[in-house]
Amino acid sequence: MLNQNQIDLFIAPRFLHFSVALCIDSVRLSNREQPNAPLNIRLCSEAGGLVVASNGLVLPTEAISAEDNAGTVIVLTSYEPEAAATTVVLNWIRRQHRQGARMACVETAAYLFAMAKLLRMKHDQPDLKLAAHFEAAAGYREMFGEQIALESLFHHEANIYSSAGAMSTLDLMLYLIEGLRGKMMAERIAYVFNHQRISDSARKPSRAEGAIARLDARLGRMVNSMQASIGNPVSLDRIYKQAGVEASTARRLFKRILNQGPREYYRQLRLQFGRDVLQNSGLSVAKVAEMTGFSDGSSFCRAYRQVFGSAPGKHRRNNKPSKINLDDTPDVVVNSLNNQK
Repeated sequence: MLNQNQIDLFIAPRFLHFSVALCIDSVRLSNREQPNAPLNIRLCSEAGGLVVASNGLVLPTEAISAEDNAGTVIVLTSYEPEAAATTVVLNWIRRQHRQGARMACVETAAYLFAMAKLLRMKHDQPDLKLAAHFEAAAGYREMFGEQIALESLFHHEANIYSSAGAMSTLDLMLYLIEGLRGKMMAERIAYVFNHQRISDSARKPSRAEGAIARLDARLGRMVNSMQASIGNPVSLDRIYKQAGVEASTARRLFKRILNQGPREYYRQLRLQFGRDVLQNSGLSVAKVAEMTGFSDGSSFCRAYRQVFGSAPGKHRRNNKPSKINLDDTPDVVVNSLNNQK
Protein backbone atom coordinates (compact mmCIF):
# COMPACT_ATOMS: atom_id res chain seq x y z
CA MET A 1 0.00 0.00 0.00
CA LEU A 2 1.25 3.46 -0.88
CA ASN A 3 2.26 5.78 1.95
CA GLN A 4 0.32 8.92 1.07
CA ASN A 5 2.33 10.98 3.55
CA GLN A 6 5.63 10.06 1.88
CA ILE A 7 7.23 12.14 -0.91
CA ASP A 8 10.26 10.67 -2.68
CA LEU A 9 12.37 13.33 -4.38
CA PHE A 10 14.73 11.70 -6.86
CA ILE A 11 17.72 13.84 -7.86
CA ALA A 12 20.31 13.16 -10.55
CA PRO A 13 23.84 14.60 -10.67
CA ARG A 14 23.88 18.29 -11.66
CA PHE A 15 20.34 18.83 -10.36
CA LEU A 16 19.17 22.40 -9.74
CA HIS A 17 19.62 23.11 -6.03
CA PHE A 18 17.08 25.96 -6.11
CA SER A 19 14.26 23.66 -7.24
CA VAL A 20 15.11 21.08 -4.57
CA ALA A 21 15.03 23.83 -1.92
CA LEU A 22 11.55 24.88 -3.08
CA CYS A 23 10.32 21.28 -2.76
CA ILE A 24 11.81 20.81 0.71
CA ASP A 25 10.70 24.17 2.10
CA SER A 26 7.16 23.73 0.79
CA VAL A 27 6.90 20.51 2.80
CA ARG A 28 8.58 22.13 5.81
CA LEU A 29 5.99 24.91 5.84
CA SER A 30 3.13 22.44 5.48
CA ASN A 31 4.45 20.52 8.50
CA ARG A 32 4.89 23.71 10.50
CA GLU A 33 1.29 24.70 9.84
CA GLN A 34 -0.16 21.22 10.35
CA PRO A 35 2.18 19.31 12.69
CA ASN A 36 -0.41 16.63 13.45
CA ALA A 37 -0.45 15.50 9.81
CA PRO A 38 3.20 15.70 8.74
CA LEU A 39 4.55 14.92 5.31
CA ASN A 40 7.91 13.20 4.99
CA ILE A 41 10.25 14.02 2.11
CA ARG A 42 13.10 11.67 1.22
CA LEU A 43 15.97 12.61 -1.07
CA CYS A 44 16.95 9.63 -3.18
CA SER A 45 19.16 8.79 -6.15
CA GLU A 46 20.09 5.70 -8.12
CA ALA A 47 22.98 4.60 -5.91
CA GLY A 48 22.48 6.76 -2.82
CA GLY A 49 25.25 8.78 -1.18
CA LEU A 50 26.22 12.37 -1.92
CA VAL A 51 24.93 13.89 -5.18
CA VAL A 52 26.44 17.05 -6.65
CA ALA A 53 24.17 19.91 -7.76
CA SER A 54 24.84 22.14 -10.76
CA ASN A 55 26.14 24.82 -8.37
CA GLY A 56 28.62 22.38 -6.81
CA LEU A 57 26.77 21.85 -3.53
CA VAL A 58 26.21 18.27 -2.43
CA LEU A 59 23.22 16.61 -0.77
CA PRO A 60 22.96 13.19 0.93
CA THR A 61 20.54 10.70 -0.62
CA GLU A 62 19.21 7.20 -0.11
CA ALA A 63 19.29 4.61 -2.87
CA ILE A 64 16.06 3.81 -4.71
CA SER A 65 14.73 0.27 -4.41
CA ALA A 66 11.94 -2.00 -5.55
CA GLU A 67 10.35 -1.65 -2.10
CA ASP A 68 9.73 2.10 -2.38
CA ASN A 69 6.06 2.97 -1.90
CA ALA A 70 5.76 6.77 -1.71
CA GLY A 71 2.39 8.25 -2.60
CA THR A 72 4.16 11.10 -4.43
CA VAL A 73 7.31 10.83 -6.53
CA ILE A 74 9.14 13.91 -7.82
CA VAL A 75 11.97 13.43 -10.32
CA LEU A 76 14.37 16.33 -10.78
CA THR A 77 17.24 16.63 -13.24
CA SER A 78 18.97 19.56 -14.87
CA TYR A 79 22.02 19.09 -17.09
CA GLU A 80 22.56 15.80 -18.93
CA PRO A 81 19.35 13.97 -18.00
CA GLU A 82 20.37 11.30 -20.51
CA ALA A 83 23.02 10.12 -18.05
CA ALA A 84 20.29 9.51 -15.46
CA ALA A 85 18.09 7.50 -17.85
CA THR A 86 19.56 4.14 -16.84
CA THR A 87 17.60 0.90 -16.93
CA VAL A 88 17.45 0.91 -13.12
CA VAL A 89 16.05 4.44 -12.92
CA LEU A 90 13.55 4.04 -15.77
CA ASN A 91 12.26 0.77 -14.32
CA TRP A 92 11.93 2.43 -10.91
CA ILE A 93 9.91 5.29 -12.43
CA ARG A 94 7.63 2.84 -14.25
CA ARG A 95 7.15 0.80 -11.06
CA GLN A 96 6.14 3.84 -9.00
CA HIS A 97 3.71 4.87 -11.73
CA ARG A 98 2.15 1.40 -11.92
CA GLN A 99 1.70 1.43 -8.15
CA GLY A 100 -0.46 4.55 -8.51
CA ALA A 101 1.87 7.22 -7.14
CA ARG A 102 1.43 10.84 -8.15
CA MET A 103 4.33 11.33 -10.57
CA ALA A 104 5.99 14.72 -11.02
CA CYS A 105 8.95 15.78 -13.14
CA VAL A 106 10.90 19.04 -12.89
CA GLU A 107 13.32 20.89 -15.20
CA THR A 108 14.61 18.38 -17.74
CA ALA A 109 13.20 15.27 -16.05
CA ALA A 110 10.49 15.24 -18.73
CA TYR A 111 13.15 13.32 -20.68
CA LEU A 112 13.09 10.47 -18.13
CA PHE A 113 9.29 10.33 -18.11
CA ALA A 114 9.18 10.21 -21.90
CA MET A 115 11.88 7.52 -22.02
CA ALA A 116 9.98 5.54 -19.38
CA LYS A 117 6.93 5.76 -21.66
CA LEU A 118 4.64 7.17 -19.00
CA LEU A 119 2.85 9.28 -21.59
CA ARG A 120 1.54 6.56 -23.88
CA MET A 121 -2.21 6.22 -23.53
CA LYS A 122 -4.63 3.72 -25.03
CA HIS A 123 -4.94 3.66 -28.81
CA ASP A 124 -8.14 5.72 -28.73
CA GLN A 125 -6.71 8.42 -26.44
CA PRO A 126 -4.17 11.17 -27.17
CA ASP A 127 -0.77 10.96 -25.54
CA LEU A 128 -0.22 13.04 -22.42
CA LYS A 129 1.93 16.16 -22.49
CA LEU A 130 4.76 17.37 -20.26
CA ALA A 131 6.18 20.79 -19.49
CA ALA A 132 9.97 21.10 -19.67
CA HIS A 133 12.48 23.89 -19.17
CA PHE A 134 12.49 26.18 -22.22
CA GLU A 135 16.21 25.57 -22.83
CA ALA A 136 15.53 21.85 -23.24
CA ALA A 137 11.98 21.88 -24.60
CA ALA A 138 12.91 22.45 -28.24
CA GLY A 139 15.31 19.52 -28.29
CA TYR A 140 12.80 17.31 -26.53
CA ARG A 141 10.11 18.34 -29.01
CA GLU A 142 12.43 17.11 -31.76
CA MET A 143 12.78 13.74 -29.99
CA PHE A 144 9.31 13.23 -28.53
CA GLY A 145 7.06 15.34 -30.74
CA GLU A 146 3.82 16.82 -29.44
CA GLN A 147 4.25 15.18 -26.03
CA ILE A 148 6.35 18.20 -24.99
CA ALA A 149 4.25 21.26 -24.18
CA LEU A 150 6.37 24.18 -25.40
CA GLU A 151 4.11 26.89 -24.01
CA SER A 152 3.56 25.62 -20.47
CA LEU A 153 5.49 26.21 -17.27
CA PHE A 154 3.35 23.79 -15.29
CA HIS A 155 1.10 21.03 -16.56
CA HIS A 156 -1.06 18.34 -14.96
CA GLU A 157 -3.15 15.49 -16.33
CA ALA A 158 -3.86 11.86 -15.43
CA ASN A 159 -1.91 11.87 -12.17
CA ILE A 160 1.24 13.17 -13.89
CA TYR A 161 2.55 16.61 -13.02
CA SER A 162 5.33 18.49 -14.79
CA SER A 163 7.14 21.74 -14.21
CA ALA A 164 9.53 23.74 -16.38
CA GLY A 165 11.57 24.38 -13.26
CA ALA A 166 12.77 27.39 -11.24
CA MET A 167 9.78 29.29 -9.75
CA SER A 168 7.22 27.12 -11.54
CA THR A 169 8.45 24.29 -9.27
CA LEU A 170 6.72 26.13 -6.44
CA ASP A 171 3.44 26.07 -8.38
CA LEU A 172 3.88 22.33 -8.82
CA MET A 173 4.50 21.82 -5.10
CA LEU A 174 1.50 23.97 -4.16
CA TYR A 175 -0.66 21.89 -6.50
CA LEU A 176 0.61 18.64 -4.96
CA ILE A 177 0.16 19.91 -1.38
CA GLU A 178 -3.33 21.16 -2.22
CA GLY A 179 -4.23 17.60 -3.18
CA LEU A 180 -2.66 16.22 0.00
CA ARG A 181 -3.57 18.85 2.59
CA GLY A 182 -6.23 21.05 1.00
CA LYS A 183 -6.46 24.38 -0.73
CA MET A 184 -6.17 26.45 2.44
CA MET A 185 -2.77 24.90 3.17
CA ALA A 186 -1.54 25.58 -0.36
CA GLU A 187 -2.73 29.18 -0.16
CA ARG A 188 -1.03 29.61 3.21
CA ILE A 189 2.31 28.39 1.83
CA ALA A 190 1.96 30.68 -1.17
CA TYR A 191 1.30 33.59 1.22
CA VAL A 192 4.40 32.82 3.31
CA PHE A 193 6.50 32.65 0.12
CA ASN A 194 5.02 35.94 -1.14
CA HIS A 195 4.01 34.01 -4.25
CA GLN A 196 1.01 34.79 -6.43
CA ARG A 197 -0.42 31.49 -7.62
CA ILE A 198 -1.41 31.20 -11.26
CA SER A 199 -3.37 28.33 -12.75
CA ASP A 200 -1.50 25.83 -14.89
CA SER A 201 -3.45 26.88 -17.99
CA ALA A 202 -2.30 30.49 -17.52
CA ARG A 203 1.35 29.69 -16.92
CA LYS A 204 3.34 30.70 -19.97
CA PRO A 205 7.11 31.00 -20.35
CA SER A 206 8.60 34.46 -20.03
CA ARG A 207 10.32 35.49 -23.23
CA ALA A 208 12.91 38.14 -23.90
CA GLU A 209 10.86 39.56 -26.76
CA GLY A 210 8.12 40.45 -24.30
CA ALA A 211 10.45 42.78 -22.43
CA ILE A 212 11.77 44.16 -25.74
CA ALA A 213 8.23 44.87 -26.91
CA ARG A 214 7.66 46.97 -23.80
CA LEU A 215 10.63 49.10 -24.84
CA ASP A 216 9.47 49.42 -28.44
CA ALA A 217 6.54 47.57 -30.02
CA ARG A 218 8.09 47.67 -33.49
CA LEU A 219 11.30 46.07 -32.26
CA GLY A 220 9.29 43.48 -30.37
CA ARG A 221 7.45 42.49 -33.56
CA MET A 222 10.73 42.04 -35.42
CA VAL A 223 12.27 39.94 -32.64
CA ASN A 224 9.08 37.84 -32.52
CA SER A 225 9.49 37.10 -36.23
CA MET A 226 13.12 36.12 -35.70
CA GLN A 227 12.20 33.82 -32.81
CA ALA A 228 9.49 32.18 -34.90
CA SER A 229 11.85 31.43 -37.79
CA ILE A 230 15.00 30.21 -36.02
CA GLY A 231 14.93 26.84 -37.78
CA ASN A 232 14.06 28.31 -41.17
CA PRO A 233 15.62 31.80 -41.34
CA VAL A 234 13.89 34.38 -43.50
CA SER A 235 15.29 37.54 -45.05
CA LEU A 236 15.59 40.70 -42.99
CA ASP A 237 13.53 42.53 -45.61
CA ARG A 238 10.67 40.13 -44.97
CA ILE A 239 10.97 40.64 -41.22
CA TYR A 240 10.91 44.42 -41.66
CA LYS A 241 7.85 44.17 -43.90
CA GLN A 242 5.97 41.92 -41.47
CA ALA A 243 6.66 44.41 -38.67
CA GLY A 244 5.71 47.39 -40.81
CA VAL A 245 9.10 49.06 -40.35
CA GLU A 246 11.45 50.67 -42.85
CA ALA A 247 14.90 49.06 -43.11
CA SER A 248 16.71 52.20 -41.94
CA THR A 249 14.39 52.53 -38.94
CA ALA A 250 14.83 48.86 -38.09
CA ARG A 251 18.61 49.13 -38.09
CA ARG A 252 18.45 52.22 -35.89
CA LEU A 253 16.15 50.51 -33.38
CA PHE A 254 18.38 47.45 -33.08
CA LYS A 255 21.50 49.55 -32.60
CA ARG A 256 19.92 51.97 -30.13
CA ILE A 257 18.12 49.42 -27.91
CA LEU A 258 20.03 46.16 -28.38
CA ASN A 259 23.48 47.50 -29.30
CA GLN A 260 23.62 45.14 -32.28
CA GLY A 261 22.65 45.22 -35.90
CA PRO A 262 19.62 43.12 -36.87
CA ARG A 263 21.72 40.58 -38.79
CA GLU A 264 24.06 40.02 -35.83
CA TYR A 265 21.15 39.81 -33.40
CA TYR A 266 19.29 37.29 -35.57
CA ARG A 267 22.37 35.07 -35.84
CA GLN A 268 22.98 35.26 -32.10
CA LEU A 269 19.39 34.22 -31.39
CA ARG A 270 19.86 31.14 -33.57
CA LEU A 271 23.20 30.28 -31.94
CA GLN A 272 21.83 30.79 -28.43
CA PHE A 273 18.96 28.47 -29.29
CA GLY A 274 21.53 25.97 -30.55
CA ARG A 275 23.55 26.24 -27.36
CA ASP A 276 20.44 25.60 -25.27
CA VAL A 277 19.68 22.46 -27.27
CA LEU A 278 23.28 21.24 -27.08
CA GLN A 279 23.47 21.70 -23.33
CA ASN A 280 20.14 20.03 -22.66
CA SER A 281 19.93 17.16 -25.12
CA GLY A 282 22.01 14.43 -26.67
CA LEU A 283 21.32 15.60 -30.23
CA SER A 284 24.30 15.69 -32.57
CA VAL A 285 25.96 18.94 -33.63
CA ALA A 286 24.79 18.26 -37.20
CA LYS A 287 21.18 17.93 -36.03
CA VAL A 288 21.40 21.13 -33.97
CA ALA A 289 22.87 22.93 -36.99
CA GLU A 290 19.82 21.83 -39.00
CA MET A 291 17.45 22.98 -36.25
CA THR A 292 19.05 26.43 -36.20
CA GLY A 293 18.91 26.96 -39.95
CA PHE A 294 22.60 26.52 -40.81
CA SER A 295 23.46 24.86 -44.10
CA ASP A 296 25.80 22.32 -42.49
CA GLY A 297 27.61 21.46 -39.27
CA SER A 298 30.80 23.22 -40.29
CA SER A 299 29.03 26.56 -40.82
CA PHE A 300 27.32 26.20 -37.46
CA CYS A 301 30.61 25.36 -35.70
CA ARG A 302 32.41 28.38 -37.20
CA ALA A 303 29.63 30.77 -36.22
CA TYR A 304 29.35 29.18 -32.77
CA ARG A 305 33.09 29.59 -32.15
CA GLN A 306 32.99 33.23 -33.21
CA VAL A 307 30.19 34.05 -30.74
CA PHE A 308 30.96 31.79 -27.78
CA GLY A 309 34.72 31.33 -28.11
CA SER A 310 34.77 27.53 -28.32
CA ALA A 311 33.50 24.72 -30.50
CA PRO A 312 30.03 23.31 -29.70
CA GLY A 313 31.36 19.91 -28.63
CA LYS A 314 33.99 21.42 -26.35
CA HIS A 315 31.44 23.72 -24.73
CA ARG A 316 29.21 20.72 -23.99
CA ARG A 317 32.12 18.75 -22.48
CA ASN A 318 33.51 21.61 -20.39
CA ASN A 319 30.25 22.78 -18.87
CA LYS A 320 30.74 20.88 -15.61
CA PRO A 321 30.26 22.09 -12.03
CA SER A 322 33.04 22.32 -9.49
CA LYS A 323 32.24 20.24 -6.43
CA ILE A 324 31.84 22.07 -3.13
CA ASN A 325 32.37 19.74 -0.18
CA LEU A 326 30.53 20.80 2.95
CA ASP A 327 31.69 19.04 6.13
CA ASP A 328 28.24 19.30 7.68
CA THR A 329 26.26 18.26 4.59
CA PRO A 330 25.37 14.77 5.94
CA ASP A 331 23.72 16.50 8.90
CA VAL A 332 21.11 18.14 6.65
CA VAL A 333 17.76 17.04 8.05
CA VAL A 334 15.46 15.95 5.26
CA ASN A 335 13.69 12.82 6.38
CA SER A 336 12.69 14.36 9.73
CA LEU A 337 10.84 17.41 8.46
CA ASN A 338 7.82 16.20 10.36
CA ASN A 339 9.65 17.15 13.56
CA GLN A 340 10.21 20.73 12.50
CA LYS A 341 7.81 23.42 13.64
